[in-house]
Amino acid sequence: MAGHDFMDFEPGNGGGSDGCTNLDANDNAGLASCLIEPLNRTSLHQIYQQFCTKISLADFFVIAAGAVMQSTRELEPNVQPISFTESFKFGRTTNKTCPRAGHQLPLAELSCDEVERVYVENMGLDWRG
Repeated sequence: MAGHDFMDFEPGNGGGSDGCTNLDANDNAGLASCLIEPLNRTSLHQIYQQFCTKISLADFFVIAAGAVMQSTRELEPNVQPISFTESFKFGRTTNKTCPRAGHQLPLAELSCDEVERVYVENMGLDWRG
C-alpha cells in the first residue's frame, strides 16, 4: 500500500507518502479489498483503527511498510536484521483528495523510459541507488 501511496510524488506538485491513493485508478485495482479484507485474521483497516487517533494514515502506511519489510527480512537466513525505528520521522499529513494519484505509476509496457520518468525524474532518485 505504501508503494502505491508514495509513487505519485513529483517535486513541486506534492504527492508522496500522504496517505492518499486513488483507488479507482486502473493501477490500484484491488487495493481497496486488500485494505478491508482480513489477511491472517486481521486487516490493515482494523489495525489502523487502534492508532487512528494517535497517528496519521500517511504515517501508518509508512510504519506498516517498514514492519512488513522488517518481518519478512527476518525470515531469510544469513541476512542482517534491519530496523526503521531510529530513522522514522512522524508528522506526515493525510491528504483527503489526490486526483493525480494512480496516474503517476510506471506503465510496464513503456519499459526503462517509464522507470526513469517515475523514479528519476518525478521522485528525484538516481541510477546509483
